[in-house]
Amino acid sequence: DKDKSVRKAKPAANSQAAAAMVAAMGSSGISFSSFDPNAASSESEVHTEIAFTLKKLNKKDSTTKIKALSELLNIFEGREGHTDEDICTALVPWQQQFPALVGDIDRRVREQTFVVMKALVLKVKRSMGKVIKALMFSWLKGMYDPESSVRTTAKASFSSAFAPNKVADAFLHCRQEIIESVDENVRHSVQTLCDPKLYTKEEAEEMFERTLSSSLHAAAFVLDTLSPEQAATFHAGLDTVLSAPAFWRFAAHPSVLVRTGFYSFVRSLTRALPTLLHDPSRGDDARLKAASQAV
Repeated sequence: DKDKSVRKAKPAANSQAAAAMVAAMGSSGISFSSFDPNAASSESEVHTEIAFTLKKLNKKDSTTKIKALSELLNIFEGREGHTDEDICTALVPWQQQFPALVGDIDRRVREQTFVVMKALVLKVKRSMGKVIKALMFSWLKGMYDPESSVRTTAKASFSSAFAPNKVADAFLHCRQEIIESVDENVRHSVQTLCDPKLYTKEEAEEMFERTLSSSLHAAAFVLDTLSPEQAATFHAGLDTVLSAPAFWRFAAHPSVLVRTGFYSFVRSLTRALPTLLHDPSRGDDARLKAASQAV
């Protein structure tokens, strides 16, 4: 039974998996401190050709978006003769487009997005400091996409940006954005996340389950990467996440993706921030105890 295997997993297993993932990223990334926090441009300064290509990403049809991403890949890889300065002008509009692309209904769009991201990082990674906070959580979500090809390209792009020994520093730098993103996503419903005019009922449910599952897994990964002292800085923010009315209902969600994400996150909380699950003063100790027993 898959659900039982999830429940029986040891709290340490997540931590070990996170360490293995970070180690597997290799050492090709730059140190987090080398990002220039002042090196980003305003949208009005975007190179004309790049701006035109980026606007194509707003189209609904996947074919147009995939073609635009392929064009951006050529630009970011330097095949079209653009300078690094030209490419840097894409950073702000790219960080605005990135979350929607990572959440796209089409697996090919999500996969190609991370291929493009890796090319961008390799080209101008030292100029990405001003946009890294806006990019971080969507990046992490991609690493836990249900599709293996998306996960692979997301991890490859992430490892091209961060040296393994700087990943925790990056998470601490983006702490507020990570917490706010988790909190926002656990409070969404299918109706608030997906515009019914744009998606069928089935597509909306798939997007919701994928978003929720990947968000919870990403939050677990963050906690498993941090030391206990570092994780403690997330205490107050994650306390707010646990207060979301729907949160504890995810333990019995019909989707195995959501349930697995929920138990992964709770296991990580048990290891990193046990008082969040076992503090009687919260007033919901019965639910917390039930969730703790699941791990």
